[in-house]
Amino acid sequence: MKSLVLNSDERSRIKVFLSIAVPHSGAILASFGKLILGNPNIEELSPLNPVVDDLTRRWIKAEKPETKYLYGTYDDFVTKESACPPETSESIACEHDHNSITKPSDETETVVKICESALHDFAKKKFIEAELSHKELQNPDEYNQHLYVLKLLISKLTGVVVTQAKTMYYNAEYASRTYSETDSEALLALYNKIKALYVAEFLKLQSGAVKNSAELVANIYEKIRIEDATSLKTALDAVDFFHKTGMLHQLADVEEHQIWWDKDHDMNLIDDYRKKHA
Repeated sequence: MKSLVLNSDERSRIKVFLSIAVPHSGAILASFGKLILGNPNIEELSPLNPVVDDLTRRWIKAEKPETKYLYGTYDDFVTKESACPPETSESIACEHDHNSITKPSDETETVVKICESALHDFAKKKFIEAELSHKELQNPDEYNQHLYVLKLLISKLTGVVVTQAKTMYYNAEYASRTYSETDSEALLALYNKIKALYVAEFLKLQSGAVKNSAELVANIYEKIRIEDATSLKTALDAVDFFHKTGMLHQLADVEEHQIWWDKDHDMNLIDDYRKKHA
């Protein structure tokens, strides 16, 4: 099967690879089987066989589909060390011997349930990725009266800055709705980290190290981009820099979070702006 994935012209269509008691490093009993049966294919399953070794090396270096390795805890033919290559952390133990893991009797068997769960998780992941693909704002006037937009406007930030902020906010709304029920703790932790980055940059504005609102916005956007894969890394795989920047504007849309783009701004200025543009 690995050879098919590596050599097929259509391997990009293979999205999930479930390796069930496959002897990636060869099966110990194959060494004895070749003596008994004289089968050349069995010989290729022997530990350290050049064919197995070459295939394993190519597999490690190749671009692979999402892969999970299953092994039987009572399997005397294919050990965990052989069933789970050293480069992987996706190894799953099943309470089976070699026969029952490769030929389960019915759908209630552990290995069947694990495979079903793996395929369900993959389908869910792909659904979320599609749901959180970057979307364009359909109505440019949407969100005009939202607090985060007004905070930008009173800071003399207009045009493309506001349009981009709306688009990022729009995408962040998709992200928060998608994860709010199933991963609320991870979502809250991410918002807290984003706010902490903002506060650090806002202090620079207060100290004079940052000159104006435009520089503050540019700095925090850049900070989120840089920290996307480090301090802002999250288990919410489909959430990227674009969503995280939009999450900053979600925070700005809630008065209690005190996200401002100028040190002298407050809700009185927002009220005055609304009256002038009513």
